[in-house]
Amino acid sequence: GLSSSSSWLPRLSPFIVDRLSLAGPNDSGVLLLPSRDGFSPNGLPLGFGLAAFLCVFPPRPSVARLAPPRSISVLVAADSMFRPVQHLTWPSPFSVKVLCVSGGSLRSVLIQAFHQFSHSNFDVLVFHGGINDVSKSAGDFEACFQSVCDYASNAIPTFFPGKPVICSSVCQSKQTDLNQRVCVANELLRALSSARRWRFVSHDNIYYQDLSDDVHLNAAGVAELDQRVLRLGAAEQQLLSVALQ
Repeated sequence: GLSSSSSWLPRLSPFIVDRLSLAGPNDSGVLLLPSRDGFSPNGLPLGFGLAAFLCVFPPRPSVARLAPPRSISVLVAADSMFRPVQHLTWPSPFSVKVLCVSGGSLRSVLIQAFHQFSHSNFDVLVFHGGINDVSKSAGDFEACFQSVCDYASNAIPTFFPGKPVICSSVCQSKQTDLNQRVCVANELLRALSSARRWRFVSHDNIYYQDLSDDVHLNAAGVAELDQRVLRLGAAEQQLLSVALQ
């Protein structure tokens, strides 16, 4: 109905594209009113005009809803040094699987990682190892470990194509001669990471007093490792989120 006091008409006017007049003021018999015998014409005259409108309304702007962050699945492949990481609670949105190869060389750690990846897809690879290469390799250690780095350089992009990779450095031992090899191994791993544009993480916060034997962590060493890995998770979150977009 139309009347001079219609409050809705000014609000509707911008959207009206066509109008059809159905009845004028004082017209009677226009409306059908319900009664016991069905709908009957109203004999009273209208107090206002009656019209139908064709309106077109623009689409409402979409309301952006903040979706929860997508979980970032991380595979941590390491020797037994990283076994304490299995019990860590990583910061959101990381979902972490820790794979530890006791007594494993860096090559065997990576082979196990590739096997794991063939069964479950992961967004990020963190690999750690080398201490068993340091303690068991004979002869020209630098050449031997360089061959391991060459293997990693070729194999990781093949099995983890386009994935962010984090290289965890070798932790030093209690033996001076082994620590000389540790330095060589870490320099090679650092150069490998730079060439492949992988993230290199140094465990320079772990010292000989953090070890229970030659190469394994005591309680203090576990605490240092926990702190470093948790800081890694918090620091890498934005980097990895951008890399995965």
